[in-house]
Amino acid sequence: MNALVINRDRAPAEALAEILAAGGFEPVCLASYDDALDHILNKGAAMVFAPAFCESSDIAIFISKIRSFEDTAKSKTPVICVSNVPMENFFENACELDVFGYIEKPVSAPEVIIVARKAAYFMLTGV
Repeated sequence: MNALVINRDRAPAEALAEILAAGGFEPVCLASYDDALDHILNKGAAMVFAPAFCESSDIAIFISKIRSFEDTAKSKTPVICVSNVPMENFFENACELDVFGYIEKPVSAPEVIIVARKAAYFMLTGV
């Protein structure tokens, strides 16, 4: 299963991609939310690992665009936020987000793989 990794900085994206690849996923590194939306629409994605904040947009707008896709499977693509903002601070300010998971930096390989496997299971079963 493929996993999109969004980050304009290559080094963190590639580090997360290496963890996902070691867990059996096929990571695709992209530089922006717009690139990810295009990829999901044209090629699909099993899951997206995205920064909570990005230069051109924020995660809420990105997720709302995914949820508005006409293709039901694509509109349910799990989004996992990856951020250095403590989880409680992030959700305190963004309680309306439809995120599948949240990983606080620095990421741990076991946590990334567990969340990715849960997202894969969700995409396969809808549960």
